[in-house]
Amino acid sequence: MKRMLFLWIVIVFIGCSREDHEKESDIVGSWNLTREIVVNSNKMDAAVELKEVLYTNDEIVYEFKEDNQLLIKRQGKQDLLMRYSCYSDLDLDSGSSLQGIQEFLDINKITFKLSYSEGKLILDASSQNGSILYFERS
Repeated sequence: MKRMLFLWIVIVFIGCSREDHEKESDIVGSWNLTREIVVNSNKMDAAVELKEVLYTNDEIVYEFKEDNQLLIKRQGKQDLLMRYSCYSDLDLDSGSSLQGIQEFLDINKITFKLSYSEGKLILDASSQNGSILYFERS
């Protein structure tokens, strides 16, 4: 009986290992800003202006820490330190009748749609007349 209890406890701890937590929070770590699309829209005349900025020579790094602090570095020097929060909610801006769960990131009172895969991260605030930021894992 003691062996079964011990085995059960070991299985539970293995199931809740730190590696699983790290997979869920893929945003934690350093990301190089590679591109930004600045979106300016005027709802009165339905005009949308896009401006693309490439950051090929500039080294701008967003470092997301586990304690919800965001450190932004430019050319290796600390520029900004702020807080962020990450959450999931219904995507009400999608415009489709089929609403899905979307991950969001709040930074300095700006809400970004969050998407990431295979070392790439996109933060999209275009629905709020904001920017779309493209990152690659450092």
